[in-house]
Amino acid sequence: MPAFMHIIDSSEFIPKGSIQHNSTYRAPSLHGDLLVSMKEAEIGRINDIIRHDPSQLDYADRSSHSQMLLETNVDLADGISDGPNRYAFPIEVISLRDEPWLSTIRSMQRIKMGRLILLDDAIPLCAKQLEEYRHEISLPERATIDPETNLVHVPIHSSIEYDLDERRLQDGTHRQYVLSYGRRGIRRFQGVNRSVPPDATLAPQEGLVSVIPISTGPHRAIIQREMEASCRHLGAVLFDENRSTGLRGGRGREVEVVNLGNEVVSRSDLRVSLRFYEGPESATTHFRKKSSETIRRIHEEGTSVVDLVPLKQKHMERWFSDLSSLPSVRKSAATVVCIDGVTHVPWEKHYSWQKDAINSAVSHGSRIEPSDHAVLTKLLEQTSANGRMLITHNLPSASHLEALFNEGIRTFIFKGMRTPKCAFEGFPENRPKHNFYMDQGLHLKLMELEHQGADFIWWPKSVDGMETPRQFYKNMFVSPDAKDHYDRFRNNGLGIAMFGASRVEACTYFQDTIHAFGQGLPAVLNDDTAIAIMDGNGPGIMEAARRMASQNNFLRISIGMDFEQVGEKPDFDSEALLFFVGDQIEYRQTFLEYLHSIPIVNVGGDGTDYERVLSKLKVSLANSLPLPMYWVDGRGLGGDHFYAGAYAQTQMMISDSSDELPSVARPWVRNFVHLAKDYDEVLDHMRQTLPCLERLWIDAGVPQKTIHTAYANHVKQCQKVDIKLPSFLSNAYTRYCNQIA
Repeated sequence: MPAFMHIIDSSEFIPKGSIQHNSTYRAPSLHGDLLVSMKEAEIGRINDIIRHDPSQLDYADRSSHSQMLLETNVDLADGISDGPNRYAFPIEVISLRDEPWLSTIRSMQRIKMGRLILLDDAIPLCAKQLEEYRHEISLPERATIDPETNLVHVPIHSSIEYDLDERRLQDGTHRQYVLSYGRRGIRRFQGVNRSVPPDATLAPQEGLVSVIPISTGPHRAIIQREMEASCRHLGAVLFDENRSTGLRGGRGREVEVVNLGNEVVSRSDLRVSLRFYEGPESATTHFRKKSSETIRRIHEEGTSVVDLVPLKQKHMERWFSDLSSLPSVRKSAATVVCIDGVTHVPWEKHYSWQKDAINSAVSHGSRIEPSDHAVLTKLLEQTSANGRMLITHNLPSASHLEALFNEGIRTFIFKGMRTPKCAFEGFPENRPKHNFYMDQGLHLKLMELEHQGADFIWWPKSVDGMETPRQFYKNMFVSPDAKDHYDRFRNNGLGIAMFGASRVEACTYFQDTIHAFGQGLPAVLNDDTAIAIMDGNGPGIMEAARRMASQNNFLRISIGMDFEQVGEKPDFDSEALLFFVGDQIEYRQTFLEYLHSIPIVNVGGDGTDYERVLSKLKVSLANSLPLPMYWVDGRGLGGDHFYAGAYAQTQMMISDSSDELPSVARPWVRNFVHLAKDYDEVLDHMRQTLPCLERLWIDAGVPQKTIHTAYANHVKQCQKVDIKLPSFLSNAYTRYCNQIA
């Protein structure tokens, strides 16, 4: 069995003496002791290592200190026992920024430091193993593996640079905050410059904070201080398994470099060297059980709490046991979970006071032993977000969410959408029975913060009791075990939006015909396009559509409204869900358009008719590439088509019946509306048109400018909601451009 490194986290710097000068770095420095707290057994191991082989010890700086351009020199071979559970090592802290940072450290008397690493004969991964683990470790194309040294050389992202707000950090209290709170503290004063020119250089004695686009998966890596030429990496930073994952949006692992030479160095030539080690057996075993889609997602998004442990009801019940959904003197409003403990937030008398109380608990709240939250404090250490967690019955408002995110909250666990303000005044609020409905503003804020790395875990309560917890993932609340299915749709999907009557009897009446329709859908495109069935989460035809999707293993997406007020019961069977308040129906329809769905309008009432009109309107606005829509009369009762009158009106809109009033609508839109007496007609038309949509666009007479505008808008929408334009659409547009050229 391979040996694994052992990591000791708890260390402090105790400065001694006055500020001096380091000639190598040509910068001020401060000497003192690195005090490492540890268990008695670890003391014995370190004694043996120092006595026989000090090279088996290493020290990894805090990344946040390196980002402040603080360097350390630790004499690991000269450590001594300093009490029953503590070891002391001589250390020098060097400031490449300016002397006031060291003055602040002296005034604080002690600051938290990095980690002591006991290599314990851990063998680095060799070049052959690194190649074998390529699917577990995500490296950029320009990375190289040296077969002799087994080092991985990774180029620094030359167009990204992290800046510190030097003006604000002239204030000593701000410097103390950054030194005390590490990465969470530095984020308050750090900005990202993503437009560094390609010919940028690093001047002598200049420092640089940038990123390398790697994701370690279940393995560990240590950045080597030594670099090519005259540059040096600040600190031997340790990248942990699981936590050092996530590359989305130009993210990666922060690196801190200084030019110690006398010549200017090109930033595009900078490369850091890493030595990889096998991760703990528990981490590698757990990681290797994941699907290829999950591994790809972890490399892209980073490891979240949901990736590490199933969200089980018994855990959730304990986490919420001390909380209440409305003001109470016996229970708390929220719990803040940190790596070093938890803080319970009491209820306040007023809504604004409550927001301030939560903010204060996040920033300065005292920590107590985690007790029932121990599993969460342990998980936080392993997630890539490296932040704090808020547990509360009701999700804060959109503006409050942003403030909490900026204060370091990265995971939100909640049951309902928002705390009603009037609850603090003792008045009931006129709202649906269950608190899982949101508006456009809250949904957009969740999308924005999720894209920046926040996790939202929703444990909804319905009329049937507590439902399965869900994670807000790529615009929807998705069941944790359905993310792979959802990703396949996001990467290359066809959405079928099923509108129709919500009368309960309609489900039984249309179930067989809708089921047959589902069986014929896979042959429409005859490729690897993932199919999603979308509906409004109601009964009737919508329920029949969800059953059809389940029977055919299609992704089920339900976007419901607060129709509990008219007696409908929300359904939580779909893998991806959203619920909106009643006045957000147009936003819901727009969001369906983002998912490039084909509208199928079945027999229905007022709501269905409204959705039919909106779907037709969306086709004409060039917000996305035009797709056919189907108005289906599956009653089998004979006579006129259910939508014959509506279709006649569409024809009348484009007729030139008057010289004074010619066509009042875009004439080509009618060619995208298809009356169908049954689903066989729908499938026949789909098979004829979807594989060659460019022919429909040309034959329908859609202006070229409209197609180009629609394509540009569609691509922007896809980027906005992090969904790829499916191949049947992108290929159709390419063929269209070739044919009209």
